[in-house]
Amino acid sequence: MAPLAGVLIDRWDRRRLLIITQVLSAIQAIILFALVVTNIIEVWHVVILGIFLGLVNAFDMPARQVFVVDIIEKKEDLGNAIALNSAMVNIARLFGPSLAGIILAWKGEGLCFFINAISYLAAILALVLMDVAPIPEENRSKKLDPLVELKEGF
Repeated sequence: MAPLAGVLIDRWDRRRLLIITQVLSAIQAIILFALVVTNIIEVWHVVILGIFLGLVNAFDMPARQVFVVDIIEKKEDLGNAIALNSAMVNIARLFGPSLAGIILAWKGEGLCFFINAISYLAAILALVLMDVAPIPEENRSKKLDPLVELKEGF
């Protein structure tokens, strides 16, 4: 799905796409939470929900990386923005599982899945409140390809 997703991401409104992927991820997390809390979860549920989340992430991750480029107004800030985004992702990867392990031992997996489900609300709210100017179609390739400007300079 990733190659197809990349093509579609270049053609669609990325902010809207990210809102959709975050809502779909939240729905997946809510379903997983509900199945665990009601104690009716089975292996096939986990497999189907995992495949679903994988398909959603095939669109979410590349769209999120390109969206960082879209929201930066000054080209000289791009390196700092990419570094900050990378740092936030890696900090979440480091502390998320550690925190989940503590919560799992303290209250069980139901609370972990609930916190995961509501954590998507912050991302959805931030995306909804963002004021991002749409990139005109004729400028989209220039914004995405830093080598275009270099080539045009010669």
